[in-house]
Amino acid sequence: MMETLPIEHQTASHADQQIRLRVEVLLLLALALFLVGTRLSMLGVPTITEREIAPALSAWRSVMPNVSGSPIVADSVLNFWTQRLALATLGGSETAMRLPVALAGVGLVLMVGLFRDLLGRERTFIIMLALAFSPVLLASSRFSSPVVWSMIFALWTLWGVWRFTQDGLPAQMVFASVMFVSLIFLTEKGGLVLALILVGSGLSALALSAFDTPAHDDLPADDFLRKVRAQFSRWPIGYSVGLAGLVVFCAATGFFSYPQGLNMVSQTLAQSMQGWTQREFGAPIFYPLTTAFFYETFLFIFASLSVIFDRIADLRGG
Repeated sequence: MMETLPIEHQTASHADQQIRLRVEVLLLLALALFLVGTRLSMLGVPTITEREIAPALSAWRSVMPNVSGSPIVADSVLNFWTQRLALATLGGSETAMRLPVALAGVGLVLMVGLFRDLLGRERTFIIMLALAFSPVLLASSRFSSPVVWSMIFALWTLWGVWRFTQDGLPAQMVFASVMFVSLIFLTEKGGLVLALILVGSGLSALALSAFDTPAHDDLPADDFLRKVRAQFSRWPIGYSVGLAGLVVFCAATGFFSYPQGLNMVSQTLAQSMQGWTQREFGAPIFYPLTTAFFYETFLFIFASLSVIFDRIADLRGG
């Protein structure tokens, strides 16, 4: 009787894992259906907005060269090429113009699942739900905002760096480098700011971790930093920069078929630089922060509670 207990325990444990896996799959399927419904339902019904007109016309005129009007340079390489493909395939309509970013909005939420091993099953799904019900992300996805592309490339960058710290494969850091450079040059004018935020956050986390000795097997700060430098010494920086530049050039020019595409990269960088010195017309001061507080109030509450409970847990542990 005593000898059969471990086998029965293993069987019960395996059955629990199977049930949890099935529940997780069902929840993800339900979430995916919700995302598709909210992002794609009646996509062409709302009237095209002022912000959507210029990029859509730029893509449409590249498909139909005989369309009258002065040339327009798009400010997002990814929006231009994805909209051009959709318009050429599905015809000139609001639905076709908005479809690429709407699908990207679905993919952005599901991409959080890449960090399941890092965050855990429950935290990952909670973050997915938060993004799925985010009013700002919903509006951005349905009205072809290139910000969605920025967030996707930021997540790819973080995933590549994280996998590199876990596996130590140079190819993973090359991938992260290409995604990081693409975030700056191929997405939109806010891509540069987001890239700087990622760098600043990474350096801050590294500095704080260097002195968080219990989390690193009681390694002194110098030894921890030396270990990090040794790990990142395997990063082929020259190859990464060269490959990233080639990817940006090929993406902007459509593999050399559209040389004017480099003007879009220049337009993106020009608007990025302009944003440091000039406020957008009609936008109040601290407009992004005000918008976030108004539409994403629950996220600030959730983040504050997380910090408080984490601090309480640390104090109890100490």
